[in-house]
Amino acid sequence: MRNIFMIASVFIILLMNGCDRCDGIACVTGPPVFSVELIDSETGVNVFTSKKYDSKSIQLTDEANQAVYLNFISENNINIFNISIDSEKSRKIILKVGADVVIPMEVNIREGSGGCCTNYFIDEIKVIGYDVKASEKAGLIIIKI
Repeated sequence: MRNIFMIASVFIILLMNGCDRCDGIACVTGPPVFSVELIDSETGVNVFTSKKYDSKSIQLTDEANQAVYLNFISENNINIFNISIDSEKSRKIILKVGADVVIPMEVNIREGSGGCCTNYFIDEIKVIGYDVKASEKAGLIIIKI
């Protein structure tokens, strides 16, 4: 009788404790990222490929003038940069190239939950004052300057 009571007690404790179905799942989701290519509005050529601008002249800041992560990629005559928005909400950013190009952008971010993890996605990118087209490559926008 004592063994039955002991087994029942252990069983009840295990039932009450339960398991979280998300235990052991690593939800490592990086910040939303998008890529930008800048092309000359007159020639249609990438401004870094044509050497009109130097990649070292790129600055990216937010409204508070804090630096926003930017990674310039130059491979096989393709010169683009990735912008990583480390935020859980929409953000206004300012892209400066050289001394004469200032490109204000608004990046709208939404939260998406699925299963055990929460992710953040870019819903819309507004570029103010410049012609923009989406590339055939997902996540790449082309800005004519």
